[in-house]
Amino acid sequence: MGKAFLKNTADLLQKKHKRKQWQKIMISLSLVVALLTSCLLIHPAITMSRQATCGQEEHTHTEKCYEKKLICNKEEQSISESSETEGEESVEAHTHSDACYENVLICGKQEHTHSEACYPKEEEKKEEVAANTEEEKSEDKDVKSEDQEDKAEEKTEDTEKAEARTLKVDQADYTVEVDCPAEANIPKDAKLKVREIKKDSDEYQDYYEKAMKAVASGDETDISFARFFDISFEVDGKEIEPEAKVEVKITYDDKVEVPEKGKVKSVHFGNKTEVLDVKTNEKNGKMDEVKFNADSFSVYAIVGTETLTGDVLTADGKTYTVTVTYGADAKIPEGASLKITEFDESSQEYAETKALVTEKKKVENKFFDVSSMGLDALDISIVDKDGKEMEPAAPVGV
Repeated sequence: MGKAFLKNTADLLQKKHKRKQWQKIMISLSLVVALLTSCLLIHPAITMSRQATCGQEEHTHTEKCYEKKLICNKEEQSISESSETEGEESVEAHTHSDACYENVLICGKQEHTHSEACYPKEEEKKEEVAANTEEEKSEDKDVKSEDQEDKAEEKTEDTEKAEARTLKVDQADYTVEVDCPAEANIPKDAKLKVREIKKDSDEYQDYYEKAMKAVASGDETDISFARFFDISFEVDGKEIEPEAKVEVKITYDDKVEVPEKGKVKSVHFGNKTEVLDVKTNEKNGKMDEVKFNADSFSVYAIVGTETLTGDVLTADGKTYTVTVTYGADAKIPEGASLKITEFDESSQEYAETKALVTEKKKVENKFFDVSSMGLDALDISIVDKDGKEMEPAAPVGV
């Protein structure tokens, strides 16, 4: 019993050892097959990626490259009997066979299979790659050289621009000067162009109305005099703008009268219309020079306004300052002033004023509460130097 068990155990161990050996052999064979397959797959790819230099096309003749041609020079005949008639020769029967034909090449190509001799040697390939690399480097140097030249030109142009200068234009009865700092970057070949808009033109009237509207949005609401100038910088016929603020000075040959209580302003008509503060050179009520700063150019107006100002203290202790502005067409005489008084709340004038204000408020807001409204009513009039009330000849602003 014990011997049989030991024998069976020995047989099992031997079979297990043989099975392991077969597994090792199969794994080794699998690796060899995989390696050979990879090599075979890679080789065509390498061949295809290489450029043949033999100048011939790979070609192998197939059946399509040939055509059968008859070469026997006999005609097919079917004769059952030979003629034995006198004067006639006997004719043998003939049927074309494969021997009567010849395969003729018609593709016009030679058979050729690329070999190693058809491809450039490694040294030649390295030389070609090196030549291409040198050519690319040369092109890069040329591009860098051009970039450096362009930058140098730009730098030279910037250097030429970055100088402070004054441009000046003399016209019939005025002169325009523009002081440009270096930061404005105005080129040396830039020209200052100035055109005054004529007073009797539609263009003048259009800008005059725009100027009146502009000053009405500030402390002034009317203008007494106005001149309009279209100012610009040009280089080769094209308008340019300064890159920083410049100072514009307009000098008049004939001095302009400025009322005692008048103001001089500049109005710029650009992307938006804006009123600018100016510096003036005035003496004895007359002005001959206006200065203002500008950061872009188009049409500029030089306008004057006239004002009358007065203060009033109301019964409830409030102080009001009233300013009336007007133009020359209002014909307000020299020495005129404002007369301002407060309406008493018990007066008819106060009641009428309150009724008018209430009506206007209710139009604006139908839920307006009259009891919440506080009202101070003022009587404003213009009097001449003798204290006599007068009416302006044209509308004024209050």
